[in-house]
Amino acid sequence: MAVQIRVSGAAKLRQMKSPDIIMGADMSEDFNMTMRKFLKQVGVTSQQAIEDAMREAGVEATAGQQYAAKIVLTVDGLAVTHEVTGTIAGRSA
Repeated sequence: MAVQIRVSGAAKLRQMKSPDIIMGADMSEDFNMTMRKFLKQVGVTSQQAIEDAMREAGVEATAGQQYAAKIVLTVDGLAVTHEVTGTIAGRSA
């Protein structure tokens, strides 16, 4: 799958194959490894926090409920704010 990316300030388009996008064609291996490590930590610790909150609330209180969830990512020194929203289903009775 090829993806077209508009080069900033230019009208010409550049095609990149999806592995280039996943690996970040112009990013270093150190960058990719530290980013993956950070994102894994975010995923694991976030899941643990949600599971702890569900346990604390109890099965009866969470069963059948839908919870709106939001993560806001910012990076100090970079002009980036990224928000991810979704829904998490409560536990089954």
